[in-house]
Amino acid sequence: MIARRTIGFSLIELVSVVAILAILAAVIFPAVSGASQKADRAETISRMRSLGVAINLYSADHDGMMVGPLWPGQVTEYDNNRAGRLVRTLAPYLDIQDRTPPYVVTKFLPRAAIRALPGVAPKDIRPFVMNHKVPVQGAELSPWGNLAAVPPTLPLRASLFAGSRKSWALSEAYRTHPAVAGASWRANTPPTPLFGPQPLGLFFDGSVAFFDPAATP
Repeated sequence: MIARRTIGFSLIELVSVVAILAILAAVIFPAVSGASQKADRAETISRMRSLGVAINLYSADHDGMMVGPLWPGQVTEYDNNRAGRLVRTLAPYLDIQDRTPPYVVTKFLPRAAIRALPGVAPKDIRPFVMNHKVPVQGAELSPWGNLAAVPPTLPLRASLFAGSRKSWALSEAYRTHPAVAGASWRANTPPTPLFGPQPLGLFFDGSVAFFDPAATP
């Protein structure tokens, strides 16, 4: 009678396989993670540029007036009954559907912001903050008007800001951003900039770049 030989792995072989898999994971995961972050950053830049184009189109269609009045902190929930939101005001220029009930316009909510705020509902996340203090001839003016001001202010003419092309118009929002004020909505912004030590900003000249909001008007 011929004895059967049991085929299997020895403990040393199993340990070797596990070690190899761990090494491969350590090599592959950073590369995949880095590629994902680059894709998220490119998408956010593209969406911010889209907002800049839409703002200019809105102004051209409304006798040269800026979009507004707007809230300082912007959410991406479309709600036909809530004023002061870019996704509602610019909907005709951004291919955003006018429908009920309210819904989150996911293409303007950065995936990185969702990951940074796991306990916050997407409709409450405020990924962007508007610049309501643009320097113009020695004064600080709000291009958009401000629904948070007392009393609320109205938007101004785009021509007033022709000399402020290098000022930021809209920025990533995060908790220590100089323009993010008030604990009531600070908790709904990411704790830090999404893609590095500085936030991305949309400038009045239509460009999108990383910048220091403490040093850039």
